[in-house]
Amino acid sequence: MFCPRFHAEKREGRWSSFFSTVGRRTVRLEIFAGQVAPSIKKVASSKDPALSATLVANQLVGIAFLRYVLKLPAVVNLQKEELITNVGETLQRYLDGS
Repeated sequence: MFCPRFHAEKREGRWSSFFSTVGRRTVRLEIFAGQVAPSIKKVASSKDPALSATLVANQLVGIAFLRYVLKLPAVVNLQKEELITNVGETLQRYLDGS
């Protein structure tokens, strides 16, 4: 669901801008509250969908930051399948609340 967004090279500049712009906290919170959290809550089966949404978003933003802003080689070099294998189980646990 989310992986294609991280692998689209044309979006790289958007991620860098998103993280480097100072004073845009309100905009970021609006994006999370209005777009990201509701989408995650729809698929979360945990007892606390809001917490699930926060944890999933935290994981995905961290990956995007390491991959596209810091360009950490270990994360940049991960293939789509490796990324899914390494992170997917954690994301599923957040969604299930287990």
